[in-house]
Amino acid sequence: MCEHRMTLDYFKASGTDYALGLAAESEGARRTGITGMASAFKEFAGCGEIDLEATRVEGGLKVSGKLRWASNLCEDPVIVPAAKTAEGLQLLFALGAETEGVTLGSSLALLGLNATACAWVSFEDVFIPGAQILSHDFLTLWHRCAQPS
Repeated sequence: MCEHRMTLDYFKASGTDYALGLAAESEGARRTGITGMASAFKEFAGCGEIDLEATRVEGGLKVSGKLRWASNLCEDPVIVPAAKTAEGLQLLFALGAETEGVTLGSSLALLGLNATACAWVSFEDVFIPGAQILSHDFLTLWHRCAQPS
């Protein structure tokens, strides 16, 4: 449930009305959280790039790309991934897995990992309203979440 816990931390650190509403749903176990942050952490470490590309459009973002690995792909999850613009801006946003243009892959069926509900997630021109952007500076938000409490 580490993925779920991290999404909750991101919601609270963001502090937007949208994020705090998702935090309440997550704390009440009404929605499971997915981060899919492997590519973001690889970029921060200098050994990879963020998999999702974001383009600014009126009212928000359009996001495309594929998360090659995500856990907690249970019923009605909320996804909290990072995306990068052509200008290099690193964003964190949230959306329901039911959002148009989002496709959840089939379970990877890896021995010993079946209970983790792991698969890929693809994004094809997914519109993200501005209110669903949790941070325009993901690394700073992540550092706030990583501080010991």
